[in-house]
Amino acid sequence: MDNRTTTRKVRDIAAVAPIVIALSGAACSSSPRTEAASPGADYSKAHVEVMDRLDDAAKLLDEFREKLPKAVTKQARCIVVVPAMVRGGFIVGARHGEGFATCRAPDTSDQATWSAPAPISVSGGSAGAQIGVESVDVLMLVQSDEGMKKLLRSKFELGADVSASAGPVGRGREAATDATMKAEVLSYTRSRGLFAGAELGGAVVKQDDDATRALYGASGPDFRTLLAGSVAPPDVASRRFVQVVRETMQ
Repeated sequence: MDNRTTTRKVRDIAAVAPIVIALSGAACSSSPRTEAASPGADYSKAHVEVMDRLDDAAKLLDEFREKLPKAVTKQARCIVVVPAMVRGGFIVGARHGEGFATCRAPDTSDQATWSAPAPISVSGGSAGAQIGVESVDVLMLVQSDEGMKKLLRSKFELGADVSASAGPVGRGREAATDATMKAEVLSYTRSRGLFAGAELGGAVVKQDDDATRALYGASGPDFRTLLAGSVAPPDVASRRFVQVVRETMQ
């Protein structure tokens, strides 16, 4: 092959390369997830996991809807949903789960506005003989403005920083809520299909920094800004979660 032939092939490759790159970029941008998310979102494994967790949280809350007394849902200032929290161990049990918090945003309209989901983690120890591992769905309702302020600090411990109580169950049991309405946080769990109020004293709720970056990007909003309601839900999964919260807590 002479020098002129080699030079011509190099020119041909150089001319085609930009077209190949452009087509590759167009193929990537046509992903179904990209259309639903905020600009520049990185669909890493962590991002996909957060999307799946949002879907699980929305489904869980939808299933809990008819089991929560109206008096409780109307008063709630914030809600924390943790699908599939794992607890287990031997002699001393441990628990850990990841989910989302959202709070009522200032709004004078008839339809309450809820903030974009803020990723959280729940962890803590529980004394007692426990063998094996068990998955438990967890729901917490912050019932007071003071409890909401403590949640906005991005970390608090149930029973220490805020008063907590097992929440009443059942739409027809409004009178049964009187004894528990003084608690700042009402908590519920579902295990093996059984939904009930539950004591979660000692559990620590705090912002999940990794999940926040996966959902909102490295320079995303802080915990307080998210729960204040000044940030729009970034994608379809977030908007669906907020919609289910609105329907459940009205």
